[in-house]
Amino acid sequence: MSKPSSQKKSPPAQPTPVQGGHANPDASQTFFLLKSGTATKIAKQADGGIGYQVLSDVERSNVYVRITFNDGGYFSRELVGVEKISQCVGHLGKSTSFATKLLRSVFVGKSTCNAGFLVALLKAEALIGPALGTETQHVVVGDFAAWQKSMLAEPGESIEVDIAPTGKSSVESVLDTANSEQPSTPKPATAKPPKADVSTT
Repeated sequence: MSKPSSQKKSPPAQPTPVQGGHANPDASQTFFLLKSGTATKIAKQADGGIGYQVLSDVERSNVYVRITFNDGGYFSRELVGVEKISQCVGHLGKSTSFATKLLRSVFVGKSTCNAGFLVALLKAEALIGPALGTETQHVVVGDFAAWQKSMLAEPGESIEVDIAPTGKSSVESVLDTANSEQPSTPKPATAKPPKADVSTT
């Protein structure tokens, strides 16, 4: 008789909290939900609004935002660090206006709606506002550092966030969910007309 194997079985992997703004790409992650809100879309032709969340890691050292719903349309649930947003536009001040597309760089996902939804969120939180004399430019009106501090002071609620296994290490990468992009609509197949018989006798 063969001897039973003495090799010990490895314990099952356990979900781990976000550490320093990074996440385990193969598990759900624990966050603190600090605030939920709604915002009006910035496009004139757009109907309804969007929902959003403000979250922090379990260490209470990083603040994140994400879109949670879009009235009548698709959206990305990608979690974006507020520090990354602040580095992008927070230094501009009230005297320098910027276009919506500037915020595309804070996303991993390439949906063109991402930046516009983020502008709506930041306006709802009084961090940016409209630039004078133009409807397509924005200016920073709030203090990102003070806002983050106030958010981290909220007691919050512990929640689990499912993370798609993309193989990327940053929170911004692994939380770009599969249902974020609008699927393309396949074109209906059209039957080709039969070729005319041009043969002669």
